[in-house]
Amino acid sequence: MNITVVGSGYVGLVTGACFSEFGNHVTCVDNDAGKVERLTRGEMPIYEPGLPELVERNVRAGRLTFSMDLARAVDRSLVVFIAVGTPQGNDGRADLSFVREVAAEVAQHLDAYKVVVTKSTVPAGTGQMIRRIIGMSVVRLAVSSAADPSLTDLPELTRTTRFASSASKPSAASTCDGPALPVAHAEPVET
Repeated sequence: MNITVVGSGYVGLVTGACFSEFGNHVTCVDNDAGKVERLTRGEMPIYEPGLPELVERNVRAGRLTFSMDLARAVDRSLVVFIAVGTPQGNDGRADLSFVREVAAEVAQHLDAYKVVVTKSTVPAGTGQMIRRIIGMSVVRLAVSSAADPSLTDLPELTRTTRFASSASKPSAASTCDGPALPVAHAEPVET
C-alpha cells in the first residue's frame, strides 16, 4: 500500500518509518527543503532510540522516501496522514493553522478515493473541521463523489519514550464521529 505522511517532525517521521517497516511504501512530505535533504541523507532531526536504523533500512529497501511534492505523493497514495505540528497558541489552545492548511492542500489533490488520517495531536472536534474543509474543496472543485474521502483519527496512544517501539504496535483508531476501533497488529517485514 502507498501512504503519504504530511509532516516529518517527531510524530510524522516515526509514523512513516513504522508503516514502511510493515512493508508499505511511504512518502514523508515536508515543506522544509533542508529537512527533506537531511532526511534523505539519513540525518535525523530528532532523537528516538532505533529510529536511524529503522529509517536507513527502509530507505535502502525503497519503502521510505522524503519529498516536498504533496500533489504527487497524494496522487500515488491510498492513505494520507496529517502529522503536522500543533504548537500552543497565545491563548493556551492548540494552533490548528498547519492542520487547516494541509487539509485544504490535500483536498486540492483528491481525484480518487483516499483515507485521510489525523495523526497530529489535536483537540476534540478537529476531525469535523477537517471534514468540512475537505468537503468544501471537493464540492468547489466539482470532483466526482468517488473522490469523497474517508476521514479518521489515529490518536497518540504511546508512552513518552520509545515512541518508535509503541507506534509500531497501535492499539486503537477512532473515526471522526464514532468510538475507538481496534487495530489489527502486523509484524514488520524482514529485509
